[in-house]
Amino acid sequence: MVFGSQPDFFLITFSLIYLIITAILSLILIWSRNVRNNPAILPFQILLVLFIIATVILSLFSFTNSLDTWILLEKIGYFSYAYASVFFFIVTWQYIGYKDIWRCKLTPLMFIVPSITILLLWMPGYQSLMMSNFYFDTSGIVPTLVYQYGIWGYVHTINNVIFMFGSLVLLVISFYSHTDTRKKGIQYLLAGFIIFCIWNMLYTAGFIPLWVFNLPFPLLLFSILMSIAIFRYNALDFLPMARNLVLEQISDLFLIISVDNRVIDINPSMAQAFDLNHRSSIGAHISDVFSNYPDFISILSESDGNVSFFSLKKGELALIYAIKKSTISDKEGNALGNVLILHDITELEHALDMLEKSNTELQLINTKLQDEITERKKVEGALHLTMKKLTLLNSMTRHDIRNQLRTILGFLYFDKKELTDPEQIRRNQMENNACLSILNHIEFAQLYQDVGKYEPIWNSVSEIIDKVIGQLNLSEIKIIHDISDFELFADPMFEKVLYTCFDNSIKHGERVTEIKIWVDTHSDSCSLMYCDNGVGIQEDEKEVIFNHGYGKNTGIGLFLAKEILAITKLTIKETGEPGKGSRFEIEIPAGFWRINFSTQHNIS
Repeated sequence: MVFGSQPDFFLITFSLIYLIITAILSLILIWSRNVRNNPAILPFQILLVLFIIATVILSLFSFTNSLDTWILLEKIGYFSYAYASVFFFIVTWQYIGYKDIWRCKLTPLMFIVPSITILLLWMPGYQSLMMSNFYFDTSGIVPTLVYQYGIWGYVHTINNVIFMFGSLVLLVISFYSHTDTRKKGIQYLLAGFIIFCIWNMLYTAGFIPLWVFNLPFPLLLFSILMSIAIFRYNALDFLPMARNLVLEQISDLFLIISVDNRVIDINPSMAQAFDLNHRSSIGAHISDVFSNYPDFISILSESDGNVSFFSLKKGELALIYAIKKSTISDKEGNALGNVLILHDITELEHALDMLEKSNTELQLINTKLQDEITERKKVEGALHLTMKKLTLLNSMTRHDIRNQLRTILGFLYFDKKELTDPEQIRRNQMENNACLSILNHIEFAQLYQDVGKYEPIWNSVSEIIDKVIGQLNLSEIKIIHDISDFELFADPMFEKVLYTCFDNSIKHGERVTEIKIWVDTHSDSCSLMYCDNGVGIQEDEKEVIFNHGYGKNTGIGLFLAKEILAITKLTIKETGEPGKGSRFEIEIPAGFWRINFSTQHNIS
C-alpha cells in the first residue's frame, strides 16, 4: 500500500503496536472482572472499552487508502474521544471515595457535550459544525487524516480539557490521602496520565504535527504505566476506598500492629479515644504509644481469636470495650501483623446490670407471690371444704323438706276427698298451693346453687341446639340454624338458657311454627339471635320477664338464664315485635366466642 511516496511499512508497524496496546488493555479489562464491590470499577471498565475502541480504530487505518473509509473510522473513533475524559473523571471521583456520583442529579449534564458531538458527526447536515474539509496529509512518515474544526469542535476540546484537569486534581488528592504502598501505584497512574495530557496539549498548542500526535508511543507508555499500577501495586483495589469510606467513619476503634508490635495504622475513633496523635503513633512501638494503658498492652500481647474486655477511664466515666484480635497473613500463611477492633459495649453492660437488678427484684416478688399463692390455696382449700359441707347440708335439708312437704301434700289430698264444706275445700287448696310453691322454690335454690359452680367452658351452640330439640316436643315447629362452627365461652349450664328460650316459645308463643337461630357479628363482638313467629312479648314486659318470680308459671327460667350468662359477661334482652314473635339477643363480647377454632380471641 502506498500513499504518495510513503511506504506502507510504518503504517503496518504502527498498526501492530496499536494491536499490542489493544491486547494490554483487554488483559486489564479481563482482570477488572475480579474486583467486587468497588464503585470505581464499572466506569473504569467502560473507560477501558473506549480505549480499546480507539486503538482498534487506529490499527485499521493501515488496511485502507480510501478517504471515505478513513472518515468513517474517524467518526467511529469519536465515540471514544468524546466520552473518554468524562469517564476518566468519574473513575477518579469514585475511587477517591466521595459521594456516589451516580446518585447526583447533575451527573447527566456531564454527557451533554459528548452526546451532541456524536450526533453532529453522524448528521450530514450538521457535521460541519464539528469538522469539515477532510484530506490526506502525507508529509510525515505516516499519512494522516486532516480536517478543520467547526465551532462545536472547539466546545468539545474545551470540555475535554475541563474534565481532564478535574481528573488530575482528584488523582493528586488521592495521592496525598493514601498510605505509602498505595501512593506508589497512584504515582504510576499520575505519570501515565500526565504524559498523555502533555502530549495532547502539545498537539493542541501546535507544537507537534498531526502525524507525530498519532504515533502510538504515548498511548503505549500510558497503558504500560497503568498496567504496572494495577497489577503490581493494586492501585485500583478496593482497600484504599474501604479505608476512606469505612475505617475513617466507623465508631468502632481500629488498630493495626506489625509482628514486632509497632503501630501500622489507627482510625480517628481510636486516636480520639486514647488521646493519640495519628502521625506520631504510626511506626511507634505499642509500649510507647499506650504507655498510659498497661492493661491494654497486655491484651495486645495475648493470642488472637478470643474476645477480651477492656475498661477505658475518661474522667469520671468508664467506657467498656470488647476487643477482637485477628492475624493478618500473606498467601503463604506468614503473619504480617494483627488487626484489633474495639467495640463500645458500655451501654450494653449498663443494660445487663439493670437487667440483673430487675431479675433480683423479680425473684423477690416471685417469692412473695409464691407465698401468697400458697396461702391463697390454703384459704381456697378451706373454702372449698366449707362449700362442700354447705352443699351437702343444703342437699340434705332440701331432701328432708321435700319429703315432709310431700307427706303434707299426701294428707291434704286425702283430706280433700272427705271435705264437703266449700270454705274448708278452699283452704285445703290454698294449703296445697303453698306447699307446691315451697317445692318450686327448693328446686330453684338447687338450680341457682349450681350456677357458677364449675369453670366456664367452650360450648358448641349447634350441639346444644340439637340436644335441646331432642328433649322437647318440636315436631310441628320448623327449626332453622346454620352455626355448626360457632362456639361461645360460658357456664356449663348454658344449655338451660337455650332450653328456656325453646320452652318459652312452646308455652307462650301460642302459634309458633318456625324458630330461627343465627349469629350477627359486629366488630369484635357478636350476638346470638333466637327468633320465633309466635305472639311475641308486650313492650311493658320486655324487661320484667327477666325478674325473679315474674311469669305465668314459676318465673324462674329467664331469670336463671340471665344469671347463667352473666357469669362470663354475656347479656340477654328481648327485642321482638309484639304480635310478630319474640326475639332474644344474647350479646357476646370480644374474646368469648370463636369460629372454627381459627379465629380466636383471648379471654379478657
